[in-house]
Parts: sequence; C-alpha cells; structure tokens
Amino acid sequence: MHPHALLVPRGPAPTRPTGPLRIAYVGFPVAHKGWPIFRELALRFESDARYAFLHLGAQAEPGLPVAFHPVRVDGAHPRAMINALEAHAVDVV
Repeated sequence: MHPHALLVPRGPAPTRPTGPLRIAYVGFPVAHKGWPIFRELALRFESDARYAFLHLGAQAEPGLPVAFHPVRVDGAHPRAMINALEAHAVDVV
C-alpha cells in the first residue's frame, strides 16, 4: 500500500507571474469530477482577460476556449501532473 501523498516542506511558494488568473481542470473531462462546471465557467468568461482556462489531462475536449496540455501520469512518470501544474503556473484547480 502506498500513501496518496507525502507532505514535505519545499520553502516559500514562487512569485506569481503577472497576467490572468490561471484556472485549470486536471484529469479526464467527466461530470463526476466537475467538468460541466469548469466548461460553463470557461464559456462564460472566455473573453474576460482576467482569466485563462487550462485543461491538463490525457484527452482534450474540442471546441472550447481552453488551452489543452497533454499530461499522462503512469508508473514511469508519477509526478507528471504535479510537474505540469508547476510548469503552467496554475493558480486554481
């Protein structure tokens, strides 16, 4: 058995880059994980420069004003999603 997470000190958080609030949906786009709410927010605020919407996962949902970035977590890359969240400077998930 492996724990879901291990909390370790990493020091202060990096300085937030300027620009819009970066809101990400992580994982497969399904209802029980909140996809319909994320989709509605992305459509409602697509022309609002205060927000940028990202989808980090294995399968894109076409036709949305959302920047898709492929991420696949597996045995060889167990930290892939964590690395993607940091690389894309995500503010809110």
